[in-house]
Amino acid sequence: MRRKILLFMLSVILIFGLGFTNVSADSSDIVNIPDVNLRDTVKKSLGLTSDSDLTKENLLKLTEISSNNNNISSVEGLQYALNLRSINLAHNSIVDLDPLKPIFMNWQEYDTSSYFVVNLANNEISSLEVFQDISSLPTYSVFHFESNQIRDFSPMSHFPDNTFYASYPNDQTIILPTIHLMSSSYSFNIPYLNTGFPESNQQIEISYGGTVNNGTAQWNNLTKDGELSVSHSNYRDGPFGYKVTYIQPYVMEKAKVVAKYVDNKGNVISGDVVLTDNVGEKYTTEQKKIVGYTFKEVQGNASGIFTDQEQTVTYVYTKNSVAGGTVTTRYVDESGNPISENTVFTGNIGESYTTEQKIIADYTFKEVQGNPTGTFTEEEQTINYVYKENKKETNNTTGPSDNDQLPKKNETSNQKMLPKTGEKENRLLIIVGILLSSSLLLVFFYGKETIR
Repeated sequence: MRRKILLFMLSVILIFGLGFTNVSADSSDIVNIPDVNLRDTVKKSLGLTSDSDLTKENLLKLTEISSNNNNISSVEGLQYALNLRSINLAHNSIVDLDPLKPIFMNWQEYDTSSYFVVNLANNEISSLEVFQDISSLPTYSVFHFESNQIRDFSPMSHFPDNTFYASYPNDQTIILPTIHLMSSSYSFNIPYLNTGFPESNQQIEISYGGTVNNGTAQWNNLTKDGELSVSHSNYRDGPFGYKVTYIQPYVMEKAKVVAKYVDNKGNVISGDVVLTDNVGEKYTTEQKKIVGYTFKEVQGNASGIFTDQEQTVTYVYTKNSVAGGTVTTRYVDESGNPISENTVFTGNIGESYTTEQKIIADYTFKEVQGNPTGTFTEEEQTINYVYKENKKETNNTTGPSDNDQLPKKNETSNQKMLPKTGEKENRLLIIVGILLSSSLLLVFFYGKETIR
């Protein structure tokens, strides 16, 4: 008996133990809500502290949420709050409604007397495709979509009028990318809805005195930067109506004419002159006086009308001839001594010159000093062609003859017989000296005798 009681108690413990384990597992499924502001709002709605984790079990207890003007940009994580009946998230930055789809799907299971409210006014919602796969809604369903960017309500067109109420979904504003206009006119095709709610009445509003014809908005005489806007309202039978406004920012670009100044080779010789004005205005370009150049011709319309295309006018000039400094070519040896006549070139500044190497007898070209080719400048230029003298060869192939090696007999005898010219002069001087000495001695002695 005791054994049966023990077995019964163990069975109860196991059953309840397993049941508590499953509940514990469900309660431990943590849900991540990336948007900090939405996460804080959910915790406050559930009475949780800021450091508490959110679980699927917690979110199933959430029946309503309200947070206006709280900078909420995403509703990711709310898909687990399947029992939500009131969603009030107006004046935020919500774009995507897909996370709310499981909630809307769950509404189909409620009886028709249930009351549901979704207030998403003044957000950045552009698509309602989340309702495409939802077959029905409870009778007392109220949606607030005003002041968003929704241009197509057709995903909700399959809901009968008596199943939901859309409270004034007006002011759907779509801001288009900024465009740049060079023309004072602009046209815009209004994207009417071909599907969705039937058009029983259409109201069109257009800015800047524009006109609408066959679905095309046209503006003329645009003169300054601004924003174009066109609004149209589509209505269906019953209270559901919506208004879509397209805003097209634009910047007026001035029409442009560029005057260029080039030589006859296309080289720029003076800065461009850029003229700008509104399309349709007149323009006049001017010929410049450019030092050293003479005007030749103009290519393009020197005067005309500004258009929405950039225009170019080209003024072509020819360069005036100005004598440049001479170019002198010298031909020298390694010591700088001239070995051939100089060549002198003359020309106008900017013209090219070419010097040449000469073939000079008994010399071999070594190097050139200076620019052998170039252009004439204001200064004189000198180019030196340097040459190296060739070595001379000596011919000693024939030996001396016998006559060159042996003296002639007659020459030898003559040298013995005839005194040299110098010897004759020496003898004459000796004789004269002796005579003078003798004369002096005679005078000396003669004088001495006379005194006695």
